[in-house]
Parts: sequence; C-alpha cells; structure tokens
Amino acid sequence: MGNKVRCKFCKFEQQRKCMQKNVTMKVNKKRMCSTYQADEEKITEWLSRRQELPSEVMPRWAWSRKARRAERARMIREEMMKNIGTTADQDLQMSGPADPKHPMTGDLSRFVGSTVEENKSE
Repeated sequence: MGNKVRCKFCKFEQQRKCMQKNVTMKVNKKRMCSTYQADEEKITEWLSRRQELPSEVMPRWAWSRKARRAERARMIREEMMKNIGTTADQDLQMSGPADPKHPMTGDLSRFVGSTVEENKSE
C-alpha cells in the first residue's frame, strides 16, 4: 500500500475525479493510495498561492492565537508593573482621623441635628 497523500497533488486527479480509479472524491482529504503520482505543476501552483503577507501589513505575532495571548499577557504584565512602580514611588500617607480621642470615626460632635422626624403623639 502507499503513503498518506492528498489527491489534489496527484496527476490523475481532474475536477474532483480520479481518472485511474474512476471515482469522485474530496481532493484535500488525506488517504492511502497506491496509484498516487505527484504532479509538479499542481504543487508549484499551490505553493505560489501560499505567499505570506508582509510583516508591515500585520505583525508576526498576530498570526498565531498562542502568540496573541502571550503578547496580551506581556502587555498586561508591563502595565501592572508600571502601576506598581508609581504607587511604590509615592509616599503613601494614610490619612486617618485627626482627633486622637476618636481614632475610628473621628469627632462626631459636629453632627448635632437629627434627620429623623420625631413622632409627636398628642
């Protein structure tokens, strides 16, 4: 038996038909074939259609899903490191209550009025 080949590169394939076996088939499917003979014209035509786009059009990492994810993770990591660096450089002064008598809430003596109406039952 032969190797796994694609019929689209065989010299016996014409318009999705194998002239050697007289059958219709899917030309891009890999299959075992003992009558396969490579057609150089078909192969060179296929290779000429598979030209890469220049890198000016699209960066190289944009072609691969894995590379896109890695690039996004690198950018996020850089942004995070920038933010960490800016907060570490600043003097972090915790602004607590100025009144030492009331360390948790501050001085609440300025709130003397009530917002709740008093119930007058007369």
